[in-house]
Amino acid sequence: MHVETTGVARIRHRDTGEEFEIERDELEWEASGGDGDRQMGPETIYTAEIAHPDLGDLRWELSEYPVGVTNHITHNFGGHELLEDFDIAVILDAEDAEEPFELTPPPASDDLLGSIQRYYAEDDDLGITAVELANLPADRQVPYLTFWFLGYHEDPAHETPYNGREGGYLYVHGGPYSADDELATEFGGFASDKAIELAVEKIQADGIYDWAPTSAHPDRRDEGSDYEPLSPLDELEIDLRRSVRVVEAGEVPQFGTSGEREARSNMRSAFAELAAHFPPEERVRGGIGDNNPPPDERFTQEELDETREAAKAVLVELEKEEPDVVAVSKASVILVRIAKYVGPKADMAVDAMAKSFGTGIGIAAVGGVTVLVAGLYESLVQALGTIGPWLETVFHSFI
Repeated sequence: MHVETTGVARIRHRDTGEEFEIERDELEWEASGGDGDRQMGPETIYTAEIAHPDLGDLRWELSEYPVGVTNHITHNFGGHELLEDFDIAVILDAEDAEEPFELTPPPASDDLLGSIQRYYAEDDDLGITAVELANLPADRQVPYLTFWFLGYHEDPAHETPYNGREGGYLYVHGGPYSADDELATEFGGFASDKAIELAVEKIQADGIYDWAPTSAHPDRRDEGSDYEPLSPLDELEIDLRRSVRVVEAGEVPQFGTSGEREARSNMRSAFAELAAHFPPEERVRGGIGDNNPPPDERFTQEELDETREAAKAVLVELEKEEPDVVAVSKASVILVRIAKYVGPKADMAVDAMAKSFGTGIGIAAVGGVTVLVAGLYESLVQALGTIGPWLETVFHSFI
């Protein structure tokens, strides 16, 4: 791990108004402690100090939290004005790559695709993870913080009962909530203090300081509201589209770590198992000795053909030394959409299929849908469930 500094810094003298440029090679960063016991792992503080002949002592301080993420940067320039700062970031070295990319334990059987908290903004309906949010400068964090808060909190004048004799609003659904407390609780581990301060100012701009919960707030979800979280398949489709965006934005996929090799092997095995469940493209039904897998009546022929071609495209890439992540993601989006469409038909087809295949077929619940054990649909869901862990080993931003 090291701190990378690019560009130049420009500082105006507090008394004379003279401007000075500081070159990046004048800074030498040193780790100087931090908090070793925080929610998302240890925090490390890096400092760089120089003694300028005209400006005196200048100090930069960078907080790395969580590991590999620039949390915030502070300065002490003795009252001089910072006009332009360096671009400063924590960079993972090759020897640091193994630990962040280790595989997490496989998810429970009732949540094959897992779930990752995402945050959204008015102009970002795909959302970003906490780590991605932590990497943004304070002004770009603010829209995500305000969007999150206003999604869970509202002006009490909307639905909260009011009783003047009792002293005002009666917060029967929970609250009142304050913006600073709620944002600090949700984002204090990774959003900068400056971003939280700016978000609070924006939220309270209309003079509302006490907030009531919306129907989506955790305090109200047990009241029978219509709040519905994204399904695992929806979450995976978002991650697949995000993987395409990060490659197009310039992030280079990392291949060859022990975690990546293991995750790719698991993914390749799952997709090979899926391929084994496809019936031949041209088959004669009912022949003696026909040991080919039976057709899955939940798939139309068009869906079956699309699933076969997309799965084949994924397998082709997984055999390469450096798979084309964009090609894998685009093919996998097709598989996710088919799985979401076929899934609701699984319950209707189970009884008829069990009768036609005999009594030796087991039945299991996958993602809330009853499916045949070792059937094509379950194999598809199992294969999709291996994609997320692999993406986490390939991209820093997915950790």
